[in-house]
Amino acid sequence: MVDDGGEDPSVQVVRSKVEVTGLGPEVRLVRGEIMPGWGSVLRMTDSHLICLQMDVKRKELEKMEWEMEQFYTIEVAGQKVNPGNLVKGLPVAALYIDMAWHRGIVVRTSQEEGMVEIEYVDWGWRALVKSDTVRRLDERFGDLPCQSVMVRCVEMKTDGRVSWRKAVKDGRGRGRVVMNGEGHMFLDLFIKSSKRQNSHNQVKRCCSESTGTDSTLMQNIALSKLVAASLGKIREKERGTLG
Repeated sequence: MVDDGGEDPSVQVVRSKVEVTGLGPEVRLVRGEIMPGWGSVLRMTDSHLICLQMDVKRKELEKMEWEMEQFYTIEVAGQKVNPGNLVKGLPVAALYIDMAWHRGIVVRTSQEEGMVEIEYVDWGWRALVKSDTVRRLDERFGDLPCQSVMVRCVEMKTDGRVSWRKAVKDGRGRGRVVMNGEGHMFLDLFIKSSKRQNSHNQVKRCCSESTGTDSTLMQNIALSKLVAASLGKIREKERGTLG
């Protein structure tokens, strides 16, 4: 057991030399960087590719996403994107299954009319969403580098007694990047022992078990959220005129 500087006690399960893959999203946003320090493991593939979100910019990310909520929901200031302009690599603002706004890029347009696949550049998610819920990413939200970083683990060693992939799926995966004297970076992976989960992971797990009908329902809720915000703004203007 180790203490990671205020985090819940964790069990170290692997150490691996790492390198940035360049497999991150093709965006006009600044790419995130891997650096010494702690981070959350967002997802992992069978080819030893790990998606990390470093802690160092977490408060800035939270502040930016709060401002996005104000801009796109409260002020209803976001611009719609013409479906014909939803091309690969376009930075956008998009709702996710947590009903919050996040930065993303267009990965592809679906053959199913009115749908587009979005990669959420700060969280490592991918989702197929309705194109009419996507908004142009305002330039004020483009300064923060992408917070999800894809790295490749080399010579990865794991403890077979630990269900590492399940821990990552449950949102309990943590990583600590360290640098040796030769400038090589290594990644220590840990599993948080706490059972507390953040809201993103709770929603993600619930929706990953949902049916296609549930997915459609979530999209309809997203549309309802936009409509309600628009109506609220119209009513505020009407009250101001009458006053």
